[in-house]
Amino acid sequence: MYIARAIAQQSVFFAAVSRIMLPPQVVSLTPMLGTDGNGNDAVFFRVVLADNSVPRNQLLAFTRQISASIIAQLNPNEEWGVWPYFDFITQSEEARNKQPIWA
Repeated sequence: MYIARAIAQQSVFFAAVSRIMLPPQVVSLTPMLGTDGNGNDAVFFRVVLADNSVPRNQLLAFTRQISASIIAQLNPNEEWGVWPYFDFITQSEEARNKQPIWA
């Protein structure tokens, strides 16, 4: 049975993620290991961006650049055996998500 290196060596994987160099617009990068809809081992990155740090008309290009940078620095599929997925969110969106529903 095959076990992805990222899953077998989680502390080493998370340490490698913590060393990724990102621009100041990125407030945090949080990885979560799991499986994708096809049952493949995956890493789901939550990327929190500073509010209003990227002009709206440049947001798509910026998120693509960040995704490519993370993949280039970490090499998640070849090096760690996990498929990368990205979820970009702003600080204010993250704060709203953390509030209780009744707030």
